[in-house]
Amino acid sequence: MANADGLRRAVETRAGFITRRLALDLNDELHQAAAPHNATGEMVRAIRVTSGRISPTTWRVDAEVPVIQAATTDRGASPHIIRPRRAKALRFVVDGRVVYARIVHHPGNAPSRWFSDVMSPAGVRRILARFVGR
Repeated sequence: MANADGLRRAVETRAGFITRRLALDLNDELHQAAAPHNATGEMVRAIRVTSGRISPTTWRVDAEVPVIQAATTDRGASPHIIRPRRAKALRFVVDGRVVYARIVHHPGNAPSRWFSDVMSPAGVRRILARFVGR
Protein backbone atom coordinates (compact mmCIF):
# COMPACT_ATOMS: atom_id res chain seq x y z
CA MET A 1 0.00 0.00 0.00
CA ALA A 2 2.87 2.38 0.75
CA ASN A 3 4.20 1.96 -2.79
CA ALA A 4 0.76 2.70 -4.25
CA ASP A 5 0.47 5.88 -2.15
CA GLY A 6 3.95 6.97 -3.18
CA LEU A 7 3.17 6.34 -6.84
CA ARG A 8 -0.13 8.24 -6.55
CA ARG A 9 1.63 11.22 -4.96
CA ALA A 10 4.33 11.16 -7.64
CA VAL A 11 1.73 11.09 -10.42
CA GLU A 12 -0.26 13.90 -8.79
CA THR A 13 2.89 16.00 -8.39
CA ARG A 14 3.85 15.47 -12.04
CA ALA A 15 0.30 16.22 -13.23
CA GLY A 16 0.31 19.45 -11.23
CA PHE A 17 3.67 20.45 -12.70
CA ILE A 18 2.51 19.72 -16.25
CA THR A 19 -0.72 21.65 -15.72
CA ARG A 20 1.04 24.72 -14.31
CA ARG A 21 3.72 24.60 -17.03
CA LEU A 22 1.06 24.29 -19.73
CA ALA A 23 -0.73 27.34 -18.30
CA LEU A 24 2.49 29.39 -18.32
CA ASP A 25 3.40 28.34 -21.86
CA LEU A 26 -0.14 28.98 -23.13
CA ASN A 27 0.00 32.44 -21.58
CA ASP A 28 3.30 33.15 -23.36
CA GLU A 29 2.01 31.80 -26.69
CA LEU A 30 -1.20 33.85 -26.47
CA HIS A 31 0.74 37.03 -25.68
CA GLN A 32 3.02 36.47 -28.68
CA ALA A 33 0.13 35.60 -31.00
CA ALA A 34 -1.94 38.62 -29.89
CA ALA A 35 0.86 41.17 -30.16
CA PRO A 36 0.48 41.96 -33.90
CA HIS A 37 -3.27 42.62 -33.40
CA ASN A 38 -2.89 44.78 -30.32
CA ALA A 39 -2.41 48.48 -31.07
CA THR A 40 -3.62 49.77 -27.68
CA GLY A 41 -2.29 47.03 -25.40
CA GLU A 42 -5.75 46.36 -23.98
CA MET A 43 -6.10 42.90 -25.54
CA VAL A 44 -2.74 41.58 -24.32
CA ARG A 45 -3.39 42.98 -20.81
CA ALA A 46 -6.74 41.15 -20.77
CA ILE A 47 -5.31 37.67 -21.44
CA ARG A 48 -5.97 35.41 -18.44
CA VAL A 49 -4.73 31.83 -18.19
CA THR A 50 -5.46 29.87 -15.01
CA SER A 51 -4.87 26.31 -13.90
CA GLY A 52 -5.97 24.19 -10.99
CA ARG A 53 -7.17 20.91 -9.70
CA ILE A 54 -10.92 20.39 -9.93
CA SER A 55 -11.08 16.83 -8.57
CA PRO A 56 -8.64 14.22 -7.27
CA THR A 57 -7.97 13.01 -10.83
CA THR A 58 -8.73 16.08 -12.94
CA TRP A 59 -6.62 19.16 -13.62
CA ARG A 60 -7.76 22.07 -15.74
CA VAL A 61 -6.27 24.96 -17.70
CA ASP A 62 -8.55 27.83 -18.76
CA ALA A 63 -7.75 30.75 -21.05
CA GLU A 64 -9.87 33.82 -21.74
CA VAL A 65 -9.49 37.23 -23.32
CA PRO A 66 -12.60 39.15 -22.20
CA VAL A 67 -12.43 42.07 -24.64
CA ILE A 68 -14.36 42.41 -27.92
CA GLN A 69 -11.18 42.86 -29.97
CA ALA A 70 -10.14 39.30 -29.15
CA ALA A 71 -13.14 37.79 -30.91
CA THR A 72 -13.15 40.19 -33.84
CA THR A 73 -9.45 39.73 -34.59
CA ASP A 74 -9.55 35.95 -34.07
CA ARG A 75 -12.78 35.20 -35.96
CA GLY A 76 -12.90 38.26 -38.19
CA ALA A 77 -15.60 40.90 -38.46
CA SER A 78 -17.96 42.04 -41.18
CA PRO A 79 -18.21 45.74 -42.01
CA HIS A 80 -19.85 47.67 -39.17
CA ILE A 81 -20.37 51.12 -37.71
CA ILE A 82 -18.51 52.24 -34.57
CA ARG A 83 -19.96 55.02 -32.40
CA PRO A 84 -18.66 56.46 -29.14
CA ARG A 85 -20.32 55.12 -25.99
CA ARG A 86 -19.27 57.60 -23.31
CA ALA A 87 -18.04 60.58 -25.29
CA LYS A 88 -19.12 62.78 -28.17
CA ALA A 89 -16.36 61.55 -30.47
CA LEU A 90 -13.96 58.68 -31.04
CA ARG A 91 -10.24 59.46 -30.82
CA PHE A 92 -7.59 57.45 -32.65
CA VAL A 93 -4.31 57.88 -34.51
CA VAL A 94 -3.97 57.57 -38.31
CA ASP A 95 -0.56 57.99 -39.95
CA GLY A 96 0.78 59.66 -36.81
CA ARG A 97 -2.07 62.21 -36.62
CA VAL A 98 -4.74 62.30 -33.93
CA VAL A 99 -8.20 62.03 -35.52
CA TYR A 100 -11.62 62.60 -33.96
CA ALA A 101 -14.83 61.22 -35.45
CA ARG A 102 -18.46 60.91 -34.36
CA ILE A 103 -18.86 57.74 -36.41
CA VAL A 104 -16.53 55.28 -38.13
CA HIS A 105 -17.54 52.94 -40.93
CA HIS A 106 -15.23 50.03 -40.19
CA PRO A 107 -14.51 47.93 -43.30
CA GLY A 108 -14.28 44.68 -41.35
CA ASN A 109 -11.33 42.32 -41.20
CA ALA A 110 -10.40 38.77 -42.10
CA PRO A 111 -9.99 36.22 -39.32
CA SER A 112 -6.46 35.83 -38.01
CA ARG A 113 -7.18 32.81 -35.74
CA TRP A 114 -4.47 33.88 -33.27
CA PHE A 115 -6.43 32.54 -30.26
CA SER A 116 -8.08 29.57 -31.99
CA ASP A 117 -4.77 28.26 -33.35
CA VAL A 118 -2.98 28.41 -29.98
CA MET A 119 -5.92 26.83 -28.13
CA SER A 120 -6.66 24.13 -30.74
CA PRO A 121 -5.84 20.51 -29.85
CA ALA A 122 -2.86 20.67 -32.25
CA GLY A 123 -1.64 23.91 -30.66
CA VAL A 124 -1.86 22.50 -27.14
CA ARG A 125 -0.15 19.25 -28.23
CA ARG A 126 2.68 21.30 -29.74
CA ILE A 127 3.16 23.15 -26.43
CA LEU A 128 2.94 19.96 -24.35
CA ALA A 129 5.52 18.24 -26.56
CA ARG A 130 8.12 20.74 -25.34
CA PHE A 131 8.17 19.37 -21.82
CA VAL A 132 6.35 16.02 -21.78
CA GLY A 133 8.10 12.91 -23.03
CA ARG A 134 7.12 12.18 -26.62
